[in-house]
Amino acid sequence: MAVKNGEEFIKMAPVIMITAPKLLLRLLATYLRFRGRVDRASREFKTSLIKEGMPGDLAEALAKQYSDENRFTDFAMNFARNPAYQYPK
Repeated sequence: MAVKNGEEFIKMAPVIMITAPKLLLRLLATYLRFRGRVDRASREFKTSLIKEGMPGDLAEALAKQYSDENRFTDFAMNFARNPAYQYPK
């Protein structure tokens, strides 16, 4: 589709201006929800490890590693670089 003196862009500009903030808010909400779930799972993982008798410092290190490996930003950047990459199960 060829742009004729920017006419198509001028027609699309209001739609983009209305839709972009909504999209950004949805992405932010999704990110915060995902991050909250990871943080909660990490805390529960840590408390269950301590409850089962693991030393607190080791449980803290494992919970931090779990939290760090489940960062959405890292996942998104890796996916953007190579969408065909198969993450380990």
